[in-house]
Amino acid sequence: MSGLEIAVGVAGIISALVQAAKGIYSIRDKRKKNKLAASLNTNTDNAESRLITTLNDGKAEVKSEYDNDVRRIGPSFEHGDGIPPRSFARTSSLQGHALSV
Repeated sequence: MSGLEIAVGVAGIISALVQAAKGIYSIRDKRKKNKLAASLNTNTDNAESRLITTLNDGKAEVKSEYDNDVRRIGPSFEHGDGIPPRSFARTSSLQGHALSV
């Protein structure tokens, strides 16, 4: 065998090993992507079901807490202290002043 034939043979072996490695890495990457996608779907499904449960149960929980506070604090809790409307009016007037400047 001549040196050229040996060089061609070695190059062929190296090329085959490189192609095999690329194939293995490609399969590994696809598996990772599939595993990640499955994990994201599961997390999304769990998050969606928790959100639906919270939205369905939330109204009743808020109403229950509100009723407990009315019983505990009295009718003044229902009417509030008037701070939010005054605060909103002040904020609105400040915004109007800032826009006119």
